Amino acid sequence: TDLDRILDDVLNLAQRLAAKHGTRLKVKRPNGLPPVSVHPVAVRQILLNLLTVAIPRASGGRVDVFATVARWEVIVRVRSSEYPSGPKPALADEANRLNIAGQLADLCGSRLRLAIDTTRFDAALTLPVLEQRPVLVIDDSADTLELLCRYAAGTRYRLITTQDPERALDLAAKHAPEIIVLDVMMPQVDGWELLGRLRQHPLTSRLPILVCTILAQQELALLLGASAFVGKPVMQQAFLTALDQQIERTASESR
Repeated sequence: TDLDRILDDVLNLAQRLAAKHGTRLKVKRPNGLPPVSVHPVAVRQILLNLLTVAIPRASGGRVDVFATVARWEVIVRVRSSEYPSGPKPALADEANRLNIAGQLADLCGSRLRLAIDTTRFDAALTLPVLEQRPVLVIDDSADTLELLCRYAAGTRYRLITTQDPERALDLAAKHAPEIIVLDVMMPQVDGWELLGRLRQHPLTSRLPILVCTILAQQELALLLGASAFVGKPVMQQAFLTALDQQIERTASESR
């Protein structure tokens, strides 16, 4: 999604509502926001839902809309620090719009944080940028690697694959993956042994490691240092959800 264009469209629509309520919209954003990996209809509706709640509440005052760019995310905030016409209790239709915005954000892999009371409105929408996050996949099966690459095509993940577990550390040094996906049924090096090596090496010790195997050994995988476990055969949604959860966990730990 071209976030600049979406913001222009949404703000153009919101200006009409702002004029009706005597609310000023103050917009601040960097030139050339990166494209985001979210459906344009979802982004547009989330922002409209936020603005159609914030603008009437700030009647006679101001609503700030500003965007900031982090490495892998764009954060769009809609904020009013005061309601000039006095405290405003929540209305049922406002709650419905905000709930829908939150559900849309969850469905499209974004995050919506709301801090709203009778005197202020503050919403932060975090969107994943289209730039792909590197994921190192180690599996001796060429068919599995091809399948996982198909699963990741068109998503925010870029897979670096190898059938040779001995190359894991060299590839990690070269590509700086954010996640490692590891099979354990490999003839060259036992996957459990490789998991231990990765956990002990300073380059990979803190990286999320997702064990993806046909073996029903989830408890053992987690005890040996895996961050998550997915059983084979793995479906696309389960694989992408597991990656999303590791990204979200890493982001939460860094905040």
